[in-house]
Amino acid sequence: MNNPLLDKTDTITKWMDDALESKHPPESNFRGHGGFSALGSECLMQLWLDWHWASTYQHDAQLLRKFDRGHTDEERLKTYLRGAGFEIADIDPKTGTQIRFSVPGTEFLSGSIDGAIRGIPELPDDVWALWECKSMGPSTFKQLKKHGLEAANWKYWTQCHLYMHTSNGLKHCVFMAVNCDSQELYVEIFELESKIATRAIDTGKRLLERWDMPPPKVAKTEAFFLCKNFCSHKAVCHRGDPYAVNCRTCKSMKPSFDGEPKFECQKHGVELNHEGQVEGCDSWEPITGPLNVLQ
Repeated sequence: MNNPLLDKTDTITKWMDDALESKHPPESNFRGHGGFSALGSECLMQLWLDWHWASTYQHDAQLLRKFDRGHTDEERLKTYLRGAGFEIADIDPKTGTQIRFSVPGTEFLSGSIDGAIRGIPELPDDVWALWECKSMGPSTFKQLKKHGLEAANWKYWTQCHLYMHTSNGLKHCVFMAVNCDSQELYVEIFELESKIATRAIDTGKRLLERWDMPPPKVAKTEAFFLCKNFCSHKAVCHRGDPYAVNCRTCKSMKPSFDGEPKFECQKHGVELNHEGQVEGCDSWEPITGPLNVLQ
């Protein structure tokens, strides 16, 4: 006799996925700042589109679970480190939130660290180092082990140097990665190279100065592996789809990035907070024409 309860069904999975995706709607991808985690990107257009909130896209539940796994791995590894006698600082006592660093004079360029660590045998006892943690799939982890962080992932390498450079004190980084399948760990310790950070900061500042002008793309077609696998703006960038409608993609938006960023609508003469920028208005006009004709 067939038992209907034993039949394969996707109902449970669908309900879980729908609930998770509803907690992360497309507008949650609109970051208010220019994160250090992306400033080492090979594609300037991707950065420009990210900062302009150019695309509306929904991360699917499977990817959101991967993000959650990364956060869980980070907390788990901090527990292991503390259990081994290392000191981990991950909360700013002034704010009660995650420790955050920004570029002096251009606070739009900023990022939050996983933590700072003290007690590393290779460093003096009283020295704090940046602690950065990543969760990786097997193939990515294999490349990291083979080549080291600098050669394997320039974005992560740049991100770490940006944190150290803007921290005003952290001169070493303890980079830790976990293979999400085997749970093997990789640890690399390296010193700050400020020139890496300053080059990335200069790039970011130039993009902000040319807010209304899209920069060059990394490739002419979306078949290029970075576009195909690591960008959410393919439709806007390569196919000429319209921008997402919000104040960041409107020609009337004239932001100022001196000190704390200010986003002012020139048409209505008002300064807009994050929610106001997301909402937009009926006077929206696109900041540029279709990007597929711009090379």
